[in-house]
Formats: sequence, structure tokens, C-alpha cells
Amino acid sequence: MKKLSMILAAVFLVGSFAARAETLPPIPPLPDGNPFEIFDKRVKKLEDEKTKEKDKKKQEKIADKIKKEEENKDKKISSLVEPREKKKEALLNQIDTMKQKNKEADITQVQAQADNLDKEINYLNDLAAGKNPEPLKKGGAPAVAPKDGAADPKPADAADKAKKALQGDLGK
Repeated sequence: MKKLSMILAAVFLVGSFAARAETLPPIPPLPDGNPFEIFDKRVKKLEDEKTKEKDKKKQEKIADKIKKEEENKDKKISSLVEPREKKKEALLNQIDTMKQKNKEADITQVQAQADNLDKEINYLNDLAAGKNPEPLKKGGAPAVAPKDGAADPKPADAADKAKKALQGDLGK
């Protein structure tokens, strides 16, 4: 009876992790250009105003505006980076489970997705820091070539070859 309850608890726990991994929010697309330039320009303009202003109260108000702009920039960064970090964490957990189930599991595709998310996170952090990183290629993880003995990537061609082989026309 104890074993049954332990098995049920383990199944429930694994199921809850799987359900959580599937319910991650969608990842927003990478922005074109630098979305953080707007905030940097506003902060620079406000800092220029602050240096020109002689009244202490007005300087404090401008400093508050600068602080709000920097908070808005941080919110924008986190709205773009956090979903990618969560997805990357889910993929790394998936890799760990795949390795636990089968030590020889093929994790290249999942690892490529995690690597791409890591590149996107670094790209966004570089943009936020004011650097000009090289734009990333769009399209996600690179395609993984099938292993030897794997199914033919073009099933229609494979079906045609099978028909011809049955008819004896393969050599013609």
C-alpha cells in the first residue's frame, strides 16, 4: 500500500511539473532595432534639463522623472527577458529528465533551443546596456540532421521509392 501511494505521489509530482512546463506564457518576439534607445534618450534629455535647472525642487522633480524612466526601462527588459529565462529553465529541466530516463537520449534539438534562448537573452541584455550587438537570425533552433537509420525526411519520396521497389522499377 505504501508503494502504491508513493507511486501515485511521484506520478502527481511529475505531472504537475509537466503541466507547469506546458503552461508557460508565450515568448514575445525579438524587437526590431533597439527598444531601449527611447528610454536612454529620455533620460539623457532629463539629465540635461537637470543640469541647466538651478532650482533645487525642480531638480528633485526631474530626478524623480529620471528614476521613473529607468524603472520603465527595467520593466521593458524584464518583460522581454523573463519569459525566455523561464522557457530556458523548462528546457534544461526537460534535458535532465531525458537524461535520467535514458542516458543515451538525443538531446541535441532541445539543447539547441536552450542555446538559442541564451543567445537571445544575451542579445537583449547587450541592447539594454547600450552596446550594438550583431542582430540575431530569426527562425529558432537550427534543424538537426537525422541519424543513420532514422526515417527518411521526405516521406513522399520514400513512399514513391517503396512503390517502385515493389514494382521492380527502382533501377530504371
